[in-house]
Amino acid sequence: MTTHYHLIVEVDDGALPIGMHALNFRYACHFNARHRMRGHAFGARYDSVRIDSDEHLLAAFKYTVRNPLEAGLCTRPEDWPWSSYAGTIGKTVQHSFVDDARVLDCFDGPRELAAARLRSFVELS
Repeated sequence: MTTHYHLIVEVDDGALPIGMHALNFRYACHFNARHRMRGHAFGARYDSVRIDSDEHLLAAFKYTVRNPLEAGLCTRPEDWPWSSYAGTIGKTVQHSFVDDARVLDCFDGPRELAAARLRSFVELS
């Protein structure tokens, strides 16, 4: 995405605002230094929604993964370079900071089968 990003994170209560501030502040400092600018890099504060069920998790995951595809920025969800999706479905090595077990656990079977079922869920709809 060129103007925003999506994250699905699991954090302790109260930790999200602190983490988002640190992430966005650090990015804004680097962006402003690189472009010789000042001020906010993002037009609005972040938005968050608590995910409260497996169904909600899968819907959020699917939306997040398909967002660059729907915006015409890639032709397949696994092609988006800023996504962990390719690692989750076994197309690339997963990033060390990504724990995709919660999403894959929504599908029965060993990791490879769960990943294939997740891919069908994401891509065949």
